[in-house]
Amino acid sequence: MKALIIEDNGREAELVRSLLNVCDQQIECVGIAENVEDGVTMMREHEPEILFLDVELPDGSGFDVLNACRDLSFRVIFVTAHDHYSIQAIRYAAFDYLMKPVEFDDFTKTVARVYTSTLEDAKAKLEMLFVNERANEKRMGVWCQDGLHFINVADIDFIRADGSYSRIYMTDRTMFMATKLLKDFEFLVEADSFVRPHNSYLVNIRHIKTYTKKNGGNLIMVSDEEIPVSRGRRDELLRRLGTWVI
Repeated sequence: MKALIIEDNGREAELVRSLLNVCDQQIECVGIAENVEDGVTMMREHEPEILFLDVELPDGSGFDVLNACRDLSFRVIFVTAHDHYSIQAIRYAAFDYLMKPVEFDDFTKTVARVYTSTLEDAKAKLEMLFVNERANEKRMGVWCQDGLHFINVADIDFIRADGSYSRIYMTDRTMFMATKLLKDFEFLVEADSFVRPHNSYLVNIRHIKTYTKKNGGNLIMVSDEEIPVSRGRRDELLRRLGTWVI
């Protein structure tokens, strides 16, 4: 089999290539690309059966490579240092992935599993991946005091309880007064990258800038809004934030 590595970190790319040279399977590395553009070019030039793909690249993401090569047949192993929302889509589609720094045992087990998989299975996983990625772009209808509004979930900065209502603050600093209790939005914690750091708040992890320990704990959002962290919810918050830390 032929393998292509798309990875912008030279050290990590060479590590994967060296591990390929000592694994039990007969796999030839046909090259290393450092960005989306070169990666797509090399995919079409070599048509590898296995692709080692970094999630984050200088000119885009690994998903851009996959989207540009949907007409080709190949198996994918994602290699990433970021256990964030993209990894959720990868997991749901049952793709194999390796966390950096790549370890020998994990590498050999993953390669052995992918080596024996079929191209039909790989194609099915790829289609499922794109379904899950599109799901991350979903919109939500919210009844407010002035009517029904449809908002992009990813653009929610945080939600604050306000009596029998909830104030939804968006990243563009607009605010919607929803006629729902805060608990009615808790499904976002499971379905998306939200966390409840305080009884009165739900926040979008994607828009957290800083966690500080002052005054018992606070979150500073990218919008510079300051969200309190309650003592009873601090451990769960730190656990959730820990999955996003490299």
